[in-house]
Amino acid sequence: MAWAVQMEYGAPRRPDFKWDDRPETLALFGFSHGRVVDDLSMLPTRATQKDKKKLCDVFPMPGLNAVSAKFKSIVEEFEPDTHQFFPISLNAKDGTPYEEEYFIFNACQRFDAILPDQSKSLHWSEKKAGEWKGMPFLNGTASDLVLSRPAIGDHHLWVSRLILGGHVFFSDPLKARMEKEKVRYVLYDKAEEVDRDLDLIQQIRPTKDWLVGNQRHWVEQNFPEWLHAE
Repeated sequence: MAWAVQMEYGAPRRPDFKWDDRPETLALFGFSHGRVVDDLSMLPTRATQKDKKKLCDVFPMPGLNAVSAKFKSIVEEFEPDTHQFFPISLNAKDGTPYEEEYFIFNACQRFDAILPDQSKSLHWSEKKAGEWKGMPFLNGTASDLVLSRPAIGDHHLWVSRLILGGHVFFSDPLKARMEKEKVRYVLYDKAEEVDRDLDLIQQIRPTKDWLVGNQRHWVEQNFPEWLHAE
């Protein structure tokens, strides 16, 4: 079993902060990007609280996230030297610095493991605007997902790439440890794991064909093997 994970964006108990040193170009990756962030100029380092609510282990920040030292310690126990944690200084509404350590978290493993043809919540849609207008893609929610156990392998924390891209996933042992250590205010959707390989091209052929025909340079950089599968 695995788990699709989200921050509680709408939780009334979560604290509300504003960045004190918001960069002109701010990184916008929510809970995680899935790839290593090299340009630190896009990441703020200080924030002041706008309300008086208590801090928690995981909560949204403008465009990004904040996680506690406890969250960091657990993740690094399961996957050391794999993910990024950027220190941030948090101040209370009156300007008093919090003593607790907090970080912007970025999971740095990005791959597909979802089996769309077995996941009831997914359906085909089409991009309606922008550079990728017209591209067919799999849309839906993170509920009732079925994942390929061979695709997951021994990973504990990753970000989905092309199938429901951007969603963060935890392994069952990692989620269990988070709950044991009382890391709260994270939303979990159960995802079934099955012993079936993921044939990515077969599962997303409409997307693959559109990308090869319309974004060939992107394909050359990200999935060059697709060009040999035409």
